[in-house]
Amino acid sequence: MSLFSREITGTDYEVYCARYLNSHGYRNARVTKASRDMGVDVIARRRGKTYAVQCKYYSGKVGNYAVQEVFAGKSYYECDRAIVMTNSTFTPAAKALAENTDVILMENIHYRNLPFARTPLGRFVITCVLIFLCVGCLFSFTGTFPLEKALFLDGIITGSAAVFILIYNIAKSLLFRIRDSRPANTEPEEVSEEDSSL
Repeated sequence: MSLFSREITGTDYEVYCARYLNSHGYRNARVTKASRDMGVDVIARRRGKTYAVQCKYYSGKVGNYAVQEVFAGKSYYECDRAIVMTNSTFTPAAKALAENTDVILMENIHYRNLPFARTPLGRFVITCVLIFLCVGCLFSFTGTFPLEKALFLDGIITGSAAVFILIYNIAKSLLFRIRDSRPANTEPEEVSEEDSSL
């Protein structure tokens, strides 16, 4: 399943992928220049080898053109291996081409750093809270509700929103931990076994 948000830019995802690699056994992962990257977004090292990485933040499946681009970019940057990372999944054609060209595919690498306020749900909750606050203040000023009652209701609404946001963040963190515990991406482990045998 692809977790996709239009609030996340391609540059955001590239930076996240570099951090992801640095925390999963790779070293010195850095984002290349945005212009003329030759199909390579990140350069990383692992066990004496250099990896050319292309990052694809998509709502749909990634096709074989991504494999072609990073395979060509690997030669341009004089890297040993090539990787395509995506928050989504790959088409059968992309997987077949990657197997023939020895390109590592890493799928379901989901971006986690999007603040709740920038998600559609977060903006909906914040908008509702602001509306209730404005309505409460309006009623208190017009005399429809006493000021104390309006402030009390506004406090309940704001507190409920804060609790909801806390529960949302905890649930999202648990979801990602569960996904990380699943052996969905076997390519990095295969690289580790291959590198350790050298």
